[in-house]
Amino acid sequence: MLLWLNDRSQVATSFARNFLLNYNNRTASVDGKPVVSAGLSQVYAGPEAAQLFGVPESNPRVRDVVGISQYGVVYTSHKGKIAEHGGDHTEDRDVPILMAAPWFHQATAVTKPVETTQIAPTILKLLRFDPNELEAVRLERTAPLF
Repeated sequence: MLLWLNDRSQVATSFARNFLLNYNNRTASVDGKPVVSAGLSQVYAGPEAAQLFGVPESNPRVRDVVGISQYGVVYTSHKGKIAEHGGDHTEDRDVPILMAAPWFHQATAVTKPVETTQIAPTILKLLRFDPNELEAVRLERTAPLF
């Protein structure tokens, strides 16, 4: 669960964190919408959320509140399944990618944590295109994986 709050103050993020922790196994409502047992195992807010992602708290893309679901939780509605992945478990975060081409002469494995934004520039580099042709790569200074 990822929340970006209009009010990013410590008071607001602490309130949101405490609300989720206190009502994790109860029924509550927010603006008349039901909030039921969310199956959360952990909630991070403010500086804790930034630390979880390894970025400064001032980073505008850092989430204000992050909830980690209990393993095996599937989110549903009366119409069907909403989601079941995207948690903080190894199965959700470790994604293998394999690329093969006749001109690859040496296998390379990257075992350190990487960002999904590094995938496109890496593929472009492997295909012998200039990754810097992508505006986002230039603006964010995204490095290929190797």
